[in-house]
Amino acid sequence: MTASLLDQGTTTASASELNDAIDFIGGNMGAGAGSDLSYVSMLVMKDSLDRGMQVLSDMARHPAFAQEELARQRQQLLSSLQVSFEDPGFLANAVFDRLVYGFHPYGLPQTARPTRSPRSRATTSSRFTRNISSRTTPSSPSSRHHAG
Repeated sequence: MTASLLDQGTTTASASELNDAIDFIGGNMGAGAGSDLSYVSMLVMKDSLDRGMQVLSDMARHPAFAQEELARQRQQLLSSLQVSFEDPGFLANAVFDRLVYGFHPYGLPQTARPTRSPRSRATTSSRFTRNISSRTTPSSPSSRHHAG
């Protein structure tokens, strides 16, 4: 759900402002996640690369996680889950993945269960910021672990 919010506005631009900026230069942007990856993407022409990279950077580094967008995405996810859990193919795949992979992340559904309690905007935002900061801030030599 966090990945789906990345292209829905930043702390400096609303979702419609981001879309207008990319539409103006004839580009396309997106964000997503899977069980073992997450990504942000930008497709622009060569002459618009600088502007595209500015928008992409803003999108990845300063997501707004607006409360109304979080509520909309949550409702959309819950509706999707209700449909999925009525689909025999979805349930068969979920059972198969659990049997093959057990409790490894590949064995767990890629979507949440409808009974999970929702996370607040603050929780989503702080967890995202903490994860991004840990990946973009160089670690000090004393905090690095070396294999013996």
